[in-house]
Amino acid sequence: MLVSFQMYSKPGVGLNWEMTNPTAFWMIVVPYIAGGLYCRLTGEGLGWAYPVLVSLIPTAAERILILFIGYRLYVSGGDGSIEGISLLTFIRGEAVPFFTTYYIFFGFLLSISITVLAANFMKPKRLNQNKGRG
Repeated sequence: MLVSFQMYSKPGVGLNWEMTNPTAFWMIVVPYIAGGLYCRLTGEGLGWAYPVLVSLIPTAAERILILFIGYRLYVSGGDGSIEGISLLTFIRGEAVPFFTTYYIFFGFLLSISITVLAANFMKPKRLNQNKGRG
């Protein structure tokens, strides 16, 4: 709920803020539904731990990579004066406007949850093929 509140609340200053909230929503939901469907197809009978592991690595890697690249640019001075600007503000202003603390932490949990839900609760009902036979 907090992620939704952050996504639909009034944005601050940054790049193309009109597209920030939908972009964050699609980055949290769509890839992880696809990951859950992949887990459903490939991990039959492995339970909820399989989708957690499958989604944990790309979710963490995405956030770490954005922070790492942003930090490298921040340390090099960016494209002007960065005095008094925090790392997250710099990253949001220069390249990734949806990269907020809500996106980092709550989006992390939500992404993994979506993968688990898509893998375990979107299973089609199987018909008992032996039913009615001799």
